[in-house]
Amino acid sequence: MWFDCWTIGGIGIIPLLLLLTILFFFYSLFANEKRSSSLDILESRYAKGEISKEEYVDIKKDIT
Repeated sequence: MWFDCWTIGGIGIIPLLLLLTILFFFYSLFANEKRSSSLDILESRYAKGEISKEEYVDIKKDIT
């Protein structure tokens, strides 16, 4: 007979959901550190002198 944790009224899904929630939490925690927002990239380009003040203001209007 099949008496494992998946057949007991679906109670076995609770540990799986808990595990997936924990994995998602850690993924989102570390993934956000690696990504730069478009505003951060724009400010970096302006600070490096790659774009002029006029370009900075125009692009900032577009992304905000």
